[in-house]
Order: sequence, then C-alpha cells, then structure tokens
Amino acid sequence: MAKLYELTIEIPGLPDSQVSAGKSHWRARQAAAKRWYKRVAAVCVGAEPPEPLQLARVTYERHSTTEPDFGNLVSGMKHLEDGLVRCGVLADDKPSNYEGGAPVYRWVKAKRGEGHVRIRVEECE
Repeated sequence: MAKLYELTIEIPGLPDSQVSAGKSHWRARQAAAKRWYKRVAAVCVGAEPPEPLQLARVTYERHSTTEPDFGNLVSGMKHLEDGLVRCGVLADDKPSNYEGGAPVYRWVKAKRGEGHVRIRVEECE
C-alpha cells in the first residue's frame, strides 16, 4: 500500500484576521492575500503532492501571545487556505474536500516576537 501524503509547514508572522475577514479596504485585503499566497508557495515548493488532494485532514495552528476568538482564528487562515489550493496541495477548500467537512483550527501560546502559523496536511483515503 502506498504511503499517504503528509506535509507540515511553518510560516513566520501572523495573518491579520481583520483584513482577512473583509474589515478593511479592498486593496489591503488584496495585498494581504498576495503576501500570504507567496509565503505559502515559498514553503510548499517541491513538497506538493503528485496530484492535489481530493480529501484531506488539515490543521491550522496560530502561535501567538494572545488568543483570538474563534471567528478571528478561522478568518485569519483564509489566505493560507487559498494558498494551499493555489499551490496544488489541496484540490479545493470546500467542505467536501476536508475530512469531517472542515479543517481544524487551534491556538498555541507563543512568546512575544515568535508568532507563526503551522499547517499540517494529511491525505485521507
């Protein structure tokens, strides 16, 4: 049996949930999206699966000093999620492409100045 695809990446910095949630000017949203797509692409290059995953278990972890509310935690990951699709890791980000219908979102306490995002992608059969 072939080994299923797994990928764990860490991206320095923290996405701004207010910008991702559409609570800013459209140009700021567009610039943030482009910045995060590039960051995801930079760490995924060469690690993509042979074909984009049709069904995956994805965990997004925000490592920061303060815990965001759940809505902001989720909205802050939108550009990273789109980046995984653009890079060819995920086939799509609709619920049917996630095990259980949605990714998992977590917050982890981090020291000031050490904020980052960790993403784990696991292929499901």
